[in-house]
Amino acid sequence: MLEEKISSTLKTIHSAFAGVQLDRGISWREADVIDDYGMEEEREKARSIDEKLDWSKLSDGLIESISFVPIPPTPSATLPASPLPVNAHPVFDKSV
Repeated sequence: MLEEKISSTLKTIHSAFAGVQLDRGISWREADVIDDYGMEEEREKARSIDEKLDWSKLSDGLIESISFVPIPPTPSATLPASPLPVNAHPVFDKSV
């Protein structure tokens, strides 16, 4: 039963995104460079090696290796205290 639900869900996802291409969007590796405050040359290099035409060719290994993929906290996990106000960001909020 579970395998049937997984198979059905995968078919639905593939059907929903059939034909979707990157176009002028941000690629997986490029997003990782942006998150790491990389330079334009690094973004271009990362983008040049990423898949642009068929999203289903993105490997699980690639997706798991990118640092921005969140790992959900466990119920017992606690978050460290933040020195910044909840909505503050040092790049965009000049009051910080």
